[in-house]
Formats: sequence, structure tokens, C-alpha cells
Amino acid sequence: MKQMPSILKNKLRRLQNVCIKAKTLEREVNEIIESYGVDLDCLCACNTDGMNTEALTHISYGEGDVEDNIKSIEEVFLYYVNKNKVENIMELTKEECKIVLELLNGYADKLMCKDKLYAEKSFKIVGRMVKYIVETEINNKEENKL
Repeated sequence: MKQMPSILKNKLRRLQNVCIKAKTLEREVNEIIESYGVDLDCLCACNTDGMNTEALTHISYGEGDVEDNIKSIEEVFLYYVNKNKVENIMELTKEECKIVLELLNGYADKLMCKDKLYAEKSFKIVGRMVKYIVETEINNKEENKL
């Protein structure tokens, strides 16, 4: 035999094209996951802290039942999205802190007269802070019961 069979060459070309598409899709999936603040290591069982799964790796290699893998990914994904959301509530910008201080110092009426959009934004920020404080208090009380 002087040449590799053309059928094999064509299959190798098709395989490369599929692999390129798969890598592109995998990169897009990873970017979406990271855009929600979830560390990819948590979905590839590389994370030693907290909740994790190997399901993303299984999907990448075509292993296991895809729906079971998606359920596992969803459970861990939602855990970290919600955990990060609570942690990020208190990370206010300087502008947001200024707004909060104005509200707490009794300038709500002035804000409403000056700029309705500014006032609405202020109330939303205070609402986020109150929600965080209430959730923290509830969690602390539950932990103290244990």
C-alpha cells in the first residue's frame, strides 16, 4: 500500500471539523457559566472547597446520560450562583454608598424632587441591603439553634 485509503483521510477531516465545532461550543458554554460567576472547576470536580460535580467533564467526553449530567450541573450551578449573589450584595460602589448614606440621613424627599430615576435606584439599593441583612439574621438564628 502506497497511500492511506481516501475513506480514512476523509473521516479524519470530518473528525477534525467536528472537534473544532465541539471546542468552540465548549468555549461558549464555559463563557456563559463564568459570566454567572461560577468557577468551572466546580463543574469538573477540580474544586476541593464546597459543592462540585464531574458532569461537565462527562458531557465534554460524551460520557453518561446527558440529562443526568445536566441535572448535576444545574444543582451545583444554582448553588454557586445564589451563593455569589448573596456575597455580592454588599459590594457596593462608592456612588451606591453615597446614595445609601443620603437616604439614611433623611434625604429621601429631596431625592424624589431632584431626580426620580436617582431615587428609584436608591430605593432598590436599600432594598437589596435590607434583604441581605434579613437573610443574614435568619441564617444566624438558624445556626445558633443548632
